[in-house]
Amino acid sequence: VSQSRYRQQFPVSVVSIGGVTSVIGSHGPPPTATTGDIFDDQLVTNDVSDKSIIRYTIPGQVEYFPYLYFIPFETKHTDEVTNIARVGNVNLVGLKNNIYRINYLPRDTDSEFDPGRAYEPLAEGFGIVGTHAACNVTVPGGDVVRAFTSYSGVHVTNGFRIETWTDDIDWEATVSTPANASGTDYLKNCILVDYPVCYRDWE
Repeated sequence: VSQSRYRQQFPVSVVSIGGVTSVIGSHGPPPTATTGDIFDDQLVTNDVSDKSIIRYTIPGQVEYFPYLYFIPFETKHTDEVTNIARVGNVNLVGLKNNIYRINYLPRDTDSEFDPGRAYEPLAEGFGIVGTHAACNVTVPGGDVVRAFTSYSGVHVTNGFRIETWTDDIDWEATVSTPANASGTDYLKNCILVDYPVCYRDWE
């Protein structure tokens, strides 16, 4: 059976990993997700069944998730993906204690399928506390940036550098964090919303 006929009968992706070529089904089911965005014509989401990875689709077909189209984030913390969003020409993946910048998504058209080279750390030691704890903001006279809440304050990033917006606030005395006596993580449920009319954020 020719490969073209095989593809017609069962859609596949052919990837090369470590010099080994694998043929996988390209029309895999979507994961159960709580956050996601479109980046590079592909849908990128988290996966609640494996909280340390992201999954993504084939280009232009946001309903199909090939099994090998995922990127794992191995950190020194027991961390989980909380927020995914495109900012400019990069994709940001926020975990509770880390933030990563995705520069591109590996595809079966790559000469070598290597998810480990697709991303780099943007922040270590703090991240995005929850699914709704971040939003894109258009700075007057500037670019679109990503504002987000961490356990140490409210920050903003353009995908390449991070600034803190709450340096003049006693953060630990203002909000309830897991470090407080109760130990309850209320902050993970916060919602960060952009109000462009007022040119400010409210939490």
